[in-house]
Amino acid sequence: MDSSKSSALRVLILPSWYPPDGGQFFQDHAEGLAEAGFKVDVLVNRQIGITQLKYSERRLYKKFRITDYKGTRIIRSYYLKPPRSEMFAARQWSKSTLRLYKKYQSDFGKPDLILVHSAMWAGYAAYLISKKFDIPYVINEHRGRFAVLSKEAEAMLKPAYKPFLEAAYQNASRIVSVSDALHYGIRRYVLPEKELQSIPNLVDTEFFKLSAARVQEPFVILSIGRLEVEKGMDLLLEAFDLFAEDHPDAELRIVGKGSLEPELRAMAERSSHPSRITFVGHISPEEILEELEFANVLAVASRIEAFGVVFIEAMSTGLPVLATKTGGPDKIIPDYAGFLAAIESVPSVFVGLKNIYSGYHKYDPKKIRRHVVKNFSKQAVISRYSDLIHELCDNRK
Repeated sequence: MDSSKSSALRVLILPSWYPPDGGQFFQDHAEGLAEAGFKVDVLVNRQIGITQLKYSERRLYKKFRITDYKGTRIIRSYYLKPPRSEMFAARQWSKSTLRLYKKYQSDFGKPDLILVHSAMWAGYAAYLISKKFDIPYVINEHRGRFAVLSKEAEAMLKPAYKPFLEAAYQNASRIVSVSDALHYGIRRYVLPEKELQSIPNLVDTEFFKLSAARVQEPFVILSIGRLEVEKGMDLLLEAFDLFAEDHPDAELRIVGKGSLEPELRAMAERSSHPSRITFVGHISPEEILEELEFANVLAVASRIEAFGVVFIEAMSTGLPVLATKTGGPDKIIPDYAGFLAAIESVPSVFVGLKNIYSGYHKYDPKKIRRHVVKNFSKQAVISRYSDLIHELCDNRK
């Protein structure tokens, strides 16, 4: 790729959410594009409730704050969510983002392209910006609900979303999803002739290096994810209870926070082996790497999963994984790297754990890592985005 050619192009990233509210992979994408030679700005309009806003931060409310981070310029502002309906809040946030963009363009000029992370609701905001300023935008869809492979996913695509999603998707120059599995749900909101394509998420393979530390005893099952219904931690706890009966060396470590934590902790206490279940909480990337290095398998029994960045992070260290057939993981986990269980099935997750344990010697860490480096490394993924950006920008000249 010709980085000197890329340096002439400025990409504005417009995320629906961004760290510290999740979305680390959005930041990784931004850094990757900057390393490839693009001028990269990130416009973050953080949605926050008045009770969440720390007293010390209230003087910063609606201030246009700018920081430089790893080659990217990040422009941040707060948006206080109104105490009304979801769609009213989405519309108002999108209008607020349009106003924020006007100031951005006044200060820094017009970007060549806007890269949107998730149509809900940065996609609708990008539609408003594009309509007023004639700037092309690409939607990169991450939300697992568009796979529509479970009742939970189906319920999360409400009829009220339709006009917002139609406007966002139909006016995008290109729609990119992290997995083909999302195309089914997205097709509800776009014309049949609209082109859809998939480019996977990326992993920093230099950070998530091959581990030489792990041994099979004790057999450590690691799970990483938000403690919410869609991640299926309750299913994993039930499956672990069965697995632990015949595997006295087995341990389960759960990394993450969420609204279901009290319920899941109570469930663990009621299990037959509560002393072998540890809730680790929210930890840093460095601490996650350490957990991966000493685990024997990463297991997440998701009910909804668009892709699963945590799986490629684990596989980058050579770790086998257990996921569910929710669409995203099906495309990224080959047989030699782990096991795909049925959705909403404790028996299937249990079988997966048994199979991985009994056939552990078959999982070649170097082979698993090579799969990740070839398909999901920063270089592999960003080169595809670079080609797409050049294609769209060159066609407008």
